[in-house]
Amino acid sequence: AGNTIHINKSSFGVDPEDMIHLREILGEVNNVEVVGVVTDICVISNVVTFQSTFANANIIVDSKLTATFDKSKYNSTLDVMKSLQVIVK
Repeated sequence: AGNTIHINKSSFGVDPEDMIHLREILGEVNNVEVVGVVTDICVISNVVTFQSTFANANIIVDSKLTATFDKSKYNSTLDVMKSLQVIVK
């Protein structure tokens, strides 16, 4: 889609330099949707990074587009993200 930016990363979270670059390109945004695998490590790390960079944006995680190896950690991580005021669909 024309309003989609894909970021390939080499560690758990998005590189701070990439976040600065995104902020410069996008300015203020209303919504950020985060998807990915290893929800209890990578996805939650990126959620917190995006919340810090785009403090006024709605952070959205589509649970159908995330996964992890441990289902109990998965559900707990979704609960933690909800407590961080993330919209979990």
